[in-house]
Amino acid sequence: MRATWRTSPRNTLERHTTMKYNGWSNYETWRVNMDMADDTVSMLIADGEVFDDTYSLSQCIDDRVMSYLYDQPEMMQEYALAFLSGVDWNEIAEAAITDNPELLESEN
Repeated sequence: MRATWRTSPRNTLERHTTMKYNGWSNYETWRVNMDMADDTVSMLIADGEVFDDTYSLSQCIDDRVMSYLYDQPEMMQEYALAFLSGVDWNEIAEAAITDNPELLESEN
């Protein structure tokens, strides 16, 4: 993955990825999907959770992953939040639905 850096109007550096990573929109999304989202989705399925749409599932996955940070030291939370800010939660939800269509409420 190649990344470029530019200065924002507030004179801070912002990271802009210019290539996909292993078929995902960026490294952050791929990594969270591999390390955390699969377990989260498995728990949702085991609990019989269903969602109205991709967006509501993406928000649920986001919330559950963020909940892992609550017991961490503040500095660790800040680093993790910086990393997680690059995650495309909707992309993770779309992949979860593709693999597990039962996550969406049927329209019948």
